[in-house]
Amino acid sequence: MREQLLRRRAGVRSIALLLLLPVATACTSTSNVPGGGLASIKHGVVRDHDGDEVRIDPNSEVRFLRTDGSWTPWHQASDLWVSDDGVLVPYTAKIGELDRVKVEGLTESDVAALRASATFRDTIEEDGSDHVLAGDLGPWLTRFIGARTTPPSGVWSFHTSGGVWFDGVSGASLPHVVREGLTAHDGLRYADMSSAEVKNLSGGKTLVAVVAVSAVAVGLVAVAVLTKGKGIPDLPLKPAAEVGHIAARAAIHVAVRAPGCCMVSGGGGGATKSKPPPELPESTEGGLSKAGYALPSASDSYRLFDGVDRRRAAVRFGLALDAGLLASRRDLWTGGAVGMLRLTDLFELGGGMRLLGRGNHVDRIFLARVGLHAELDARRRVALPLSLDVGGSSTVGFHARLNFGLRLRLADEWSLGVYPLNPTYTALHAPTEPGSRWSFPSTIETSFVF
Repeated sequence: MREQLLRRRAGVRSIALLLLLPVATACTSTSNVPGGGLASIKHGVVRDHDGDEVRIDPNSEVRFLRTDGSWTPWHQASDLWVSDDGVLVPYTAKIGELDRVKVEGLTESDVAALRASATFRDTIEEDGSDHVLAGDLGPWLTRFIGARTTPPSGVWSFHTSGGVWFDGVSGASLPHVVREGLTAHDGLRYADMSSAEVKNLSGGKTLVAVVAVSAVAVGLVAVAVLTKGKGIPDLPLKPAAEVGHIAARAAIHVAVRAPGCCMVSGGGGGATKSKPPPELPESTEGGLSKAGYALPSASDSYRLFDGVDRRRAAVRFGLALDAGLLASRRDLWTGGAVGMLRLTDLFELGGGMRLLGRGNHVDRIFLARVGLHAELDARRRVALPLSLDVGGSSTVGFHARLNFGLRLRLADEWSLGVYPLNPTYTALHAPTEPGSRWSFPSTIETSFVF
């Protein structure tokens, strides 16, 4: 009894580990885009050096090569704003990040009040008719505002330690700036970009990686099954449940170690498509802009992806309906309905019900699904779905099906799929149909995601 319990636990651990394979093998692909084509970033699709389309969605990461040969840091595409002449990222600079401020139109009484509230670390100098303040601005301006009963005079233009001047704010807005900081846009003009790199999750590479690392587990499990779980004499093979667990761990290990193909290990590499840029130093700047570069216009800017786009990039809700015939004499037809979540436009989790029709008898199976939706083109028209259904019912002790086929997106939310000869294993409880058997149904699927 104890041995059976241990084997059952090992089997559960094996299944749990294998379900991690799609996540563990998530691969990225990096494409290089010439500067002349970057203005089309506003449409969500750009072209690389070879003229191939490259998708930019909220899950993409983008960095830009400035004309002086330095790279910007990587930015999440969901954070980008665009205008007619460049790309922008809004940010907030707290008062502690500001190192000086130029004040235009400051009254003599306010100058005196500033000098009275300054410490030895704070300075105030005249620059023509303006005054320039430097030092520990947060505590200094807090003391200055606290001693007043009326709003300060003048227009206050703050400067960050990163070399960026903010647009001036009125004295009446000074208390808010001290409390909340300044909100502005960092940015880079298209004219100041030599090229860009776009990093995306790669559906095709992830699919290949899942199949490759699964082969490690399947091979070891096959050995255990062929030896009926007893191992091979004189060889250090263990019973089937333990071999399955070892196989699952081995597959995960291979996935984690694969360069550029693992999110779990924190790898963000991935192959670079098209002509790679020359090896240049990474940017030491904190944002898109740097000293000597003009900012793009923010007056006509808008967010590249709206709230619906960003939600869909994180999670989509879907329903898949399928029906087809089975390549078996006993089972004549099958049909199913599965509700699903599509995460980051790549991973799918779901659950639902499948019907197995055998003459006048219909078996109902409740199932869970885990898999991938591997998109192959920049405009998301073609995808290769790969998933595993596992379930059972009162008449079906165990049911498993490997779903693999082709999906074509015919409308924004509607896709049509074809699944030829998908291997299916069913163990029946029905007295008239004892034992287990394999079948290979071919089905047509219609799916909707929102």
